[in-house]
Amino acid sequence: MRIMLVVALVLAACGQQAGQPAQPASSDVVYVQDGDDVVRIDAAGVTTVSRAGVLSPDRAHRFTAESVGAATVVTKVDARSGSALGSVHLSGRFELSSYGVSSLSQNGEWLVASSEAAGVRRFAVVSTTDVLLRAVVELPSNFELDAIDDTGRGLYVIERPDPRTNGYNVRLYDIPAKKLIAEPIHDVKTAGFTPAQVARGIMRGIQRGVANGPLGWQFGLFYDPARGPFVHALNLRARHAFCILDLPKVLDAPGMWSIGMKGAAALYLVNGQTGDLVEIDPQSFQTSRTRKLAIRPGALREISAPIAMSADGRRMFAVGARGAIAIDADLSLRGHWLADRTLAAIALSPDGKRLYAIDAADGTVLRVDAATGGDLIEVARLARPIAIDWVDAR
Repeated sequence: MRIMLVVALVLAACGQQAGQPAQPASSDVVYVQDGDDVVRIDAAGVTTVSRAGVLSPDRAHRFTAESVGAATVVTKVDARSGSALGSVHLSGRFELSSYGVSSLSQNGEWLVASSEAAGVRRFAVVSTTDVLLRAVVELPSNFELDAIDDTGRGLYVIERPDPRTNGYNVRLYDIPAKKLIAEPIHDVKTAGFTPAQVARGIMRGIQRGVANGPLGWQFGLFYDPARGPFVHALNLRARHAFCILDLPKVLDAPGMWSIGMKGAAALYLVNGQTGDLVEIDPQSFQTSRTRKLAIRPGALREISAPIAMSADGRRMFAVGARGAIAIDADLSLRGHWLADRTLAAIALSPDGKRLYAIDAADGTVLRVDAATGGDLIEVARLARPIAIDWVDAR
């Protein structure tokens, strides 16, 4: 009997070393979008919480949209338990946006769902406090959502005058007045624009991501095939814009840029293929530091994961062509964690000590020591993991 027990213990130890699923750290609860659902991974295992949706800024609620016949039900749920807290029925098929464009206002009080049919784009504006439909805006189908301000009165949309090009205008729709403001929002550094410029689009680019900054600023990361990356800073309160163009002219790997904020102190852009790193002062809109990190290249692909920033701002991580790029506060390359894997998403534990990642190849949720990249643990294996909503503390 003693020999059998020893053999069993050895086999169990070997199984764990081989990467068998384990629990997250005892203090962590990981919320992952798995296909159309969000699951919670903790010491009890994997539990479905709710349908996937848009997470509120304070991470207290999630908003989901589900088609029911010819209608759409938008539901507000408790982000941790999945309990429904209210819902509203919308006539037609509506969707919510997450990465790249936010369906929520910065204060989380307004939600915008979008629908397109028969050449018309409809925007349903919902109050998140009481989950009631407040307005429906109808525009031509060449308009798309950009943002909604904290008052719920100003809806910002991107107009694509010619769908065959990357030209665009940022327009403001005054919801109470039921009116699209005639003059596009333009860079405060420019004197104005001509009708011909508006007709083809004042700016040119494809939006790659978005980050919310201080004082009502929204920073949109765009890529122009002729110029490379640039940031379109839009002030949702003052209703003006500032284009940050003094970035490295990187024409390679346009789909591999990530964006993220370090509190209100700095805005960062990282290219996971080329190693280009940019730090921007969100007050002066000037590029303060740039780096060219010596990272491992890989196959070109589309990355839709924001930068993961530690709470103390001492370290950040970006999804690379291979693995996760670990960057210290002085913008030096600390390391290349999980460099033998292709990752879909990353997130840090609240204390910044553990890095969680999704392996795009086999659907495993992984955990490593954030400081060293070691102590690899396979936390769970999911069917279709797409993103890590966030890592909560128990």
